Amino acid sequence: MGNTRLVEWAQNATSGTLLISDNSLSNDYDILLVPNSSNEIYISDQGGHAIYLWTFGALSPSMTLQTVNDSHNTLNNQMGMVLDPYGNLYVADTGNNRVVMYCANSTVGVVVAEDNNSVPSLKKPVALAFDSDLNFNFYPAPIQLDGYTWPTVEHYFQAQKFVSNEMHFKNILGLATPREAFDYVRTYKSLRRSDWENVKDDIMFKACLAKFQQHPKLKELLLSTGDRTLIEHTKNDSYWGDGGDGTGRNQLGITLMKVRDYLNNHH
Repeated sequence: MGNTRLVEWAQNATSGTLLISDNSLSNDYDILLVPNSSNEIYISDQGGHAIYLWTFGALSPSMTLQTVNDSHNTLNNQMGMVLDPYGNLYVADTGNNRVVMYCANSTVGVVVAEDNNSVPSLKKPVALAFDSDLNFNFYPAPIQLDGYTWPTVEHYFQAQKFVSNEMHFKNILGLATPREAFDYVRTYKSLRRSDWENVKDDIMFKACLAKFQQHPKLKELLLSTGDRTLIEHTKNDSYWGDGGDGTGRNQLGITLMKVRDYLNNHH
């Protein structure tokens, strides 16, 4: 930090190689190597309230990330960073009690999680990590649908498999986590409604649409993808996902693109 530079030491080396040096860097907190690149790195400059994408040896950054599309329109004391498989950068904006996402090649961030006095609260996040699936429907965004408040889309979706069985329906509604809802249905799969395969796509669309209509920040995030192809990348599901190798149906990605089209056409 004190020398405002980035130095690389090879394994067992006793002297380092200067990669980046710039007096404008005031307080570097975190660095993040760009996957599949041998010479690009994100640098979090706390003092400058900015994140820089830098190529080793360059005299200046190739991209500056500082602006946020929110009332707190700049980063503040940002710390941890993480990239998803699609090149989107997520930042722990510690001073503003929120997480900001910068879409690949975009210099304007959108807030994807923040402290809104809910429980649990988000206070001064310092680090970020993804689970193995990056599962959209497990995101903790409650929805009001069909007369109930559902903790997540996953809760609603799984409960619809038992609309004629009040006990199982209510049990799923009351489960604490989406993973529990998913596992519960697997246990009672033999009791699932007989027409499920015919209605599941429409139910998923209905639930996802409700989520993005009822959560403006998530809606903004979805619309910020423009006309990009959305992919549920997981090796664990070849129907809702891409199967991990692109051979799957990617029905969840298709559903999200349909929701995006609907939102664009119904302002």
